[in-house]
Amino acid sequence: MQEQNNMQVSVKINAKYTGYNKKFRKLLINVYKHRYYYLLLTPVLLYFIIFHYIPMYGVTLAFKEFNFKLGILKNPWIGFHNFSRLFESKSFWEVTFNTLTISLLKLIFNFPAPIILALLLNEIPNLKFKKFVQTVSYMPHFLS
Repeated sequence: MQEQNNMQVSVKINAKYTGYNKKFRKLLINVYKHRYYYLLLTPVLLYFIIFHYIPMYGVTLAFKEFNFKLGILKNPWIGFHNFSRLFESKSFWEVTFNTLTISLLKLIFNFPAPIILALLLNEIPNLKFKKFVQTVSYMPHFLS
């Protein structure tokens, strides 16, 4: 009787792994079938890993007492101490107000400027002059 129960358990376990192997095999076949799509996807994945995922490691510096000589890994962990120091600072609200004011003024003055320039350039009848002004005004964006 005991031997029969062991055999049933063995059969159930093998059936379980066989189902898993079938699913895994189907997945591998599907990946192989669409391998060129995955190949096209690799530059995008590399971009996100290199420029979005890896830099997130530097966020841990906000929670450490940073010493340049020790590097990122060996600096002592201090938790929210840096944040509590920031929020308890006398000049925190002044700095926050200044930052929000500068951002709002940039939004007010920098947002409509290119639209106004485009509307003004659209009204110029001389095509050569219009193209020259467009080139001169957009050249700093390409050079920087």
